[in-house]
Amino acid sequence: MPTIETDLATSAIVVQWLINAYTLSLSSLLLIGGAAGDQFGRRRLFIIGIIIFAVALVWCGFSPNVMQLISARVVQGVGAALLIPSSLAIIGATFAENERGKAVGTWAGFSALAAAAGPLLGGWIVDHFSWRWIFFVNPLLTVPTVWIALHHVPESRDPEAKPGLDWRGALLVLIGLGSIVRFRR
Repeated sequence: MPTIETDLATSAIVVQWLINAYTLSLSSLLLIGGAAGDQFGRRRLFIIGIIIFAVALVWCGFSPNVMQLISARVVQGVGAALLIPSSLAIIGATFAENERGKAVGTWAGFSALAAAAGPLLGGWIVDHFSWRWIFFVNPLLTVPTVWIALHHVPESRDPEAKPGLDWRGALLVLIGLGSIVRFRR
């Protein structure tokens, strides 16, 4: 964050919005993402989410200013809100009940490893290259991930899913979460 702050000539408070923008968009749309996967296809929403996430990361890496970077992080959160619940729902739909716990545990374990390794790898990249390169690592995984999803992940839906998406609820979540975020200059 300090490197981005210096490079883009902005304040730490503004740079903090790189985290807030992603977290707020992800959190407020997570339930919509899950419901959309149930209605329109979990694999489909997973793939769309991955593509949106990757495009937003590339946008982050090429952002000429902090407002572009924050906007790209909002879009990245939208992609994550589609792919995260879809990935768990795919596990639930694909694995037999007696194997589901192990599959979810594996998913959680890899998520925890990525969460731990990400900052270490990111710090190394920033120290040896540029902060912009931290956004170019994950898009490299997009093509093989989409290929695997298309060729090895069955499509699934919830036949009992309630039609429509709760956009009013998502807006209320955004307002509720946004109201506890500190706005300062």
